[in-house]
Amino acid sequence: MVQAWGAGKTARGIKDRRSLGDRVGLHCGYNHPMKIIFSLSRKLIFVLLIAACSNPTPNAPAATTPATAPIAVAPTSVAPTKIAPTSTTASLTLTNDFTPPTGREPNARRESPGEFRLLSATSTDGLTFTRTNQVIGDQANVPDMIVDDQGRIFLYYIISKVGNISDACVAAISSDNGKTWVYKLVKFNGIQRQALGDPDVVRLPDGTIRLYGTTQVGKNIGIMVGESRDGITFDVRGTAFEVAGENALDSITYQVGDQWHIMTLANETVDMWYGTSSDGLKFTHKDRLKFMAGNDQYVPSNGMAVSNGFRMYAFNFPNKNFRSFLTTDGKTWKVEDGVRLSFDPANPLESEYIKDPAVVKLANGSYFMVYATKLKP
Repeated sequence: MVQAWGAGKTARGIKDRRSLGDRVGLHCGYNHPMKIIFSLSRKLIFVLLIAACSNPTPNAPAATTPATAPIAVAPTSVAPTKIAPTSTTASLTLTNDFTPPTGREPNARRESPGEFRLLSATSTDGLTFTRTNQVIGDQANVPDMIVDDQGRIFLYYIISKVGNISDACVAAISSDNGKTWVYKLVKFNGIQRQALGDPDVVRLPDGTIRLYGTTQVGKNIGIMVGESRDGITFDVRGTAFEVAGENALDSITYQVGDQWHIMTLANETVDMWYGTSSDGLKFTHKDRLKFMAGNDQYVPSNGMAVSNGFRMYAFNFPNKNFRSFLTTDGKTWKVEDGVRLSFDPANPLESEYIKDPAVVKLANGSYFMVYATKLKP
């Protein structure tokens, strides 16, 4: 059995790849042995991250129309939906394991999942996104997504609490392109703590879903990997990535050609450790990367394969926006023109900034984004 690290980059939600604390480890559990490593005040770390992201550049907010019904939960009163036997998730029954909370968690710790909300946006080209003003979940942080062989969205994230599990890893599943959702608790075999932080998911050609998560590896923080056939119960395979004597947090794992690549936050910075692998199960540390758009350093969040390479979506706190970067070799990145989405201070569903964009291409050819924002006190 392996001792798992706190799920979420702040004591809760190790994945703020995302908010400074997130990316920097603010989401690790406070009662975890690794708390000593992250004993710096969250406020100080957050200031450091803001500084690392460079000078702010104002962006014109887009006009929005707030949703009247924040969270759309798929009904549980109807007969549960069974997945076709040909699917890799044949045993999965689509009924809710829990009801997602609404509003901010009382006394939420800084940068914990209890302070965040997940919203969505859509696009016809993966570059220009329009808000849906749909709240997918409150007290939720660090999203990542895949689409299964039936075209359903599997959205993984860290939530403040499910039952007696704090900083739980959960999956929201949508069969209608993100209009309604079923909420499931993700389970892990092979670790003591029932959660890995910062879920980073990849779907293999045979339908297997790999989930990479932040946890304690020896005396430092590293990345472990689990595999699942149904997308809910994962068998932890072992350590996927670590950097000797350093902390590696909040991974982004992807393939370009036959080569697997991984990036993680490098200690308490917004630089990225970079590694490669032939099988996606064990990576070797190779380098340290920065994502620059002019003089501004962006924090990569999640990406997707495109016809001319691999596109990475990233955020910058001072600029309060998302941009994208393109690679053809998995390591060398070029910033793309334009802004994908900017924070809208006039939108009552958003607060302070936006972060952690995750994007998938749907069966109908459109693009679906989920991103995080602060919940208002």
